[in-house]
Amino acid sequence: RRPPRTESSRAKSAKQPSAGAAMAAPMPQPATQPGVPGAFMAYLAENAPVLQGIRNFQSGNRRLFFGTTPNDEYTFEQTECFKIFTGQVDHYLTDFLQRHGISDDEFAAAMLQMKAGEDPHWQAFDMLLRRVDFEGFADMVRNDTCLCCGGGYTTGPPRGSARAPPP
Repeated sequence: RRPPRTESSRAKSAKQPSAGAAMAAPMPQPATQPGVPGAFMAYLAENAPVLQGIRNFQSGNRRLFFGTTPNDEYTFEQTECFKIFTGQVDHYLTDFLQRHGISDDEFAAAMLQMKAGEDPHWQAFDMLLRRVDFEGFADMVRNDTCLCCGGGYTTGPPRGSARAPPP
């Protein structure tokens, strides 16, 4: 017989995903981030499907870049993959900007301010901005770099289990 569940045991079990689920890691709370950067970090923390959607996209499409090198000619599938990804990122960014009444220019200015001040949270934003470039995107996917955080990508089929056709 199991002991009755307490409020704290319910909270613990609610935070633990099932063993087979690949869930996006929660973003740290942006308590020290004011203004637009803080609002963006809070948006990511409150909207786990954003990061999970990016990870799902990477998991489903990374095979297109397996076995390729930066000097290869890119395939139609690879360029279409990039277009879909940038559309997804644009959708999430547009949602954030509209929810908070922030213009594109205000967002860009906040990112430049973070970069100039060497803000420790700049890395996350730099990753977002670099993904807009196809070569950077292809390099990250090719090298199993997570499109969400820049760390090692560990979700999906193992590297080498499927290869893209030769160009």
